[in-house]
Amino acid sequence: MNRMEFMAELESLLQDIPAEERIEAIRYYNNYFDDAGPEMERQILWELGDPSRAAAEVKAGLGERNEASGEYRETGYAAKEPPRTSRILKVVLIILIVLVGAPIVFPVGAAVLGVIFGALAVVFMIFLAFVIAAFAFAAAGVAVFCVGVINVVPEFAAGLTLMGIGMILTVLGVIGLVASVKLCVVAIPGIIRGIVWICRKPFHGREAVAQG
Repeated sequence: MNRMEFMAELESLLQDIPAEERIEAIRYYNNYFDDAGPEMERQILWELGDPSRAAAEVKAGLGERNEASGEYRETGYAAKEPPRTSRILKVVLIILIVLVGAPIVFPVGAAVLGVIFGALAVVFMIFLAFVIAAFAFAAAGVAVFCVGVINVVPEFAAGLTLMGIGMILTVLGVIGLVASVKLCVVAIPGIIRGIVWICRKPFHGREAVAQG
């Protein structure tokens, strides 16, 4: 028996009581199921037992039955606050899960975070190495060019050669420096967004299932 079958049978068993009391009783048990949640439906059905038992409790709250009319005249059934046993049980279960899972979840979570931050650090260091190498090329090119300028008078050919090599190194260094900085600006945020997307994907899957 599921919730719909239970409520249908209960409503059928309450046809001999006033309509207002019947609606109030049905609302009470619906609220009981709603507060417990779908995951607790089996336990609530087990707690309530047979619908005839619930119907008897409702009628017991109305007073004595008039044998002549077959109806319950006194209307004393008020919607009681749904029992909190299911809510308390949920809280207890959550606490137990946290206590039992903490020794496993926390170290695993810390390890995963460590791997992520370590990977980010490695990527950052690689990009930093490219930037430093490009800057070194440019600085070396400037230094060689200056040496060529100094030697152009005593040794014209050697000075020009050094100046040419210096200019080439400087241009390559500047190009590498600009490319490395551009790559850092584009790649690092993209990597971070990718990691965030991977971390959020399981939660998006749960939301989709919940909405479905």
